[in-house]
Amino acid sequence: MDGQKRKTILVIDDSPENIDVLWGALNGDYRVRAAVSGEKALAIATTEPYPDLILLDIMMPGMDGYEVCRRLKADVRVRHVPVIFVTALGEVEDEAKGFAVGAVDYITKPISPMILKARVRIHLELEEARHRLAELVDARTEQLRQANVRLARQVKELHGRDRLIHLQMEGPSMKEACGAIGCVVAEVLEVARVVIFRVEKGGGLAAAVAVSGGDPEHVERPPASSSVAVPESALALAEQALAERQLVRGDGGAVAVPIVFKEEAVGAIWVENFGSQIGIEGEGGAVMTRLSGEAALVLRAAQVADDLINDKIDFDQLLRLGQ
Repeated sequence: MDGQKRKTILVIDDSPENIDVLWGALNGDYRVRAAVSGEKALAIATTEPYPDLILLDIMMPGMDGYEVCRRLKADVRVRHVPVIFVTALGEVEDEAKGFAVGAVDYITKPISPMILKARVRIHLELEEARHRLAELVDARTEQLRQANVRLARQVKELHGRDRLIHLQMEGPSMKEACGAIGCVVAEVLEVARVVIFRVEKGGGLAAAVAVSGGDPEHVERPPASSSVAVPESALALAEQALAERQLVRGDGGAVAVPIVFKEEAVGAIWVENFGSQIGIEGEGGAVMTRLSGEAALVLRAAQVADDLINDKIDFDQLLRLGQ
């Protein structure tokens, strides 16, 4: 057997003769290490590479086998290593005490090489099976965790879209509409900064509101300006999204998506640090696109509400808009 792949067996016995017997039976199939006292055994067992199985004598001077096993099972590094007691003791009480401190099996002296090999092989296979099972459980647990994360995001998205649907029926002002859209996008996508752009009468884009941490920044606009101050890269990415009528990605995790109502561009959404926050970028992009669809209806409802207030639209026109 390849020495690189052989399992390591630690033999602990105060008798060199007993160690020789165990070494002779196992050395052809395993890498065998030995210790003649409990103290030396603990030092070897807790030093990498850790043993894969321990054969432990009970009756030893100083620290006996029970105490050695107890200390091994208290050490997180090696508590999983199976311990088999090798002893001349054969009373039921002795075996029960051994199992109580963490042993997995007993082998009585004098040693039968065939029985020794069979017991060692079985417990090594059981430990490998336990390890594989633990890995499967960990993998399944991680799958469930990811599923819960996705479910939580879906619920958050549905709540956000529901808020936008209710907003459509309330006839909000344009400022209220943009602020609400920004807050929903920031909350659902878990991003630090969102800018909502709207298309102005002349056809250009203007930043209507910027949202940080889920709260609208109510920026006082000077008479000469009709938009919130935002990075030029944000405006450029939003314009690209409108021109291409699709989600586009910029530098530093920035993303922009157009807001389109019945083929008419009404605005755009820009978010910062999108890739680092949303997790699965493809999933987040789909969520952002769905939010932009609801946002289009909200902005259109806000525009209609503003036009009604300013007598820029009559009810016949309003009916035609809904067709």
